Amino acid sequence: MRARGLPMLCAVLLLAGCASSAPAPKTQLDTTSRLKVADAAASAGDHDLAASMYSRAITDPSLATSERVRAADMLVQLGRSETAESALSERLRTSPNEAELHRALARLHILGGKSASAVADCDVLLARDPHDLVALTDKAVALDLLGQHRDAQALYRQALTLSPDDAAVRSNLALSEALDGRMGEAKAAMAPLQNRPDLSNRVKTDMGLLFAADGDEAASQSWLDGRGADAHDVATVAQALRAHTPSAPQ
Repeated sequence: MRARGLPMLCAVLLLAGCASSAPAPKTQLDTTSRLKVADAAASAGDHDLAASMYSRAITDPSLATSERVRAADMLVQLGRSETAESALSERLRTSPNEAELHRALARLHILGGKSASAVADCDVLLARDPHDLVALTDKAVALDLLGQHRDAQALYRQALTLSPDDAAVRSNLALSEALDGRMGEAKAAMAPLQNRPDLSNRVKTDMGLLFAADGDEAASQSWLDGRGADAHDVATVAQALRAHTPSAPQ
């Protein structure tokens, strides 16, 4: 892509531990106990102990899928993405029909910069259910990160036919069109959202970024006020989006 750092920054818009001096418990813990210890350690800021407990719990074959996915999410937050990815991949080798594991692995691959792998994960889900809204949007995000914006936009529009009021999907579509150099279409995609009172902070931030990229600083600031958006990050993304937009209509 033309702005190499931009796709991952947009993805973040679209997904330091304290060392412990305490020794790990010497008693043999079952998986439920390990998860409780991990949760308590994470809350207390003992990230090394928490990561150790989550890493052991996630490999238990008897662990429920929802708890396995939660442990993977916690490992990602603790900076152990590779451990989470390895554990989920290993589990899928023995349980290939676990849709939630494919979904969680797709998100891990997106966050880890392995967008082609994320596309493959989503394709497994879409082969089973072509109307899987989450798989459609996750695949679209991965395609955007690969620079395949038109293919991504087709999937966002397909998702919107399934869920017309989904503000996050519409926001992603608008950002994709902006990355594709079509700011006019991006603004048109976002227009139905401007008067909605139920928008998430993430969608409001996207609105602010698009207005900033279009040069309307006042409108941008009205959307970004109170969102906690870093001014430097906003300026960086807006500048990159402008770089993708032709100076005159095509």
